[in-house]
Amino acid sequence: MSCMKVIKMLYLADRYSMSNGHDSITTDSYISLPDGPAPSNILDCIRWNSGVEWKKHIRTNGNLVEISYPIKHYEKLSRYYMETLSNVYERFKDYNLEELESCCRSLGEWKNPHGSSMPISIESIIENSVSKDKRADVLDELEECSFVQQSNLKIEMRTI
Repeated sequence: MSCMKVIKMLYLADRYSMSNGHDSITTDSYISLPDGPAPSNILDCIRWNSGVEWKKHIRTNGNLVEISYPIKHYEKLSRYYMETLSNVYERFKDYNLEELESCCRSLGEWKNPHGSSMPISIESIIENSVSKDKRADVLDELEECSFVQQSNLKIEMRTI
């Protein structure tokens, strides 16, 4: 699978997970790029083939991402996360890269960075993926998540 398809699907899986009040799967931060949103640190690992753990499990071959040998750590992913990843893959596996990028650029939290990049906040993801009447509950649930607590991120409810 192409690197950028992996990136887009991981973003969509994280977005879905957070919009349902769960931690993000990747625990990454997010950025807007000209071709749509992306998990920032994972994108860097793919682009630069960096990170010790990354190199143990994943290799890049041109613009493809490949698992270098079976990863046993997937057992640490909850059933919910595994189902989320599977569902996102099944839904978007037949999209070509241009279609997937177009889909991601249509998301409300994406802002055109005009050739650069800019951060996407978790608040913006929630505001654009959860109905207004459920946002406060989802944000409350996310505040309790270990990812949010560990990163000392404060999520404030904004009225739209």
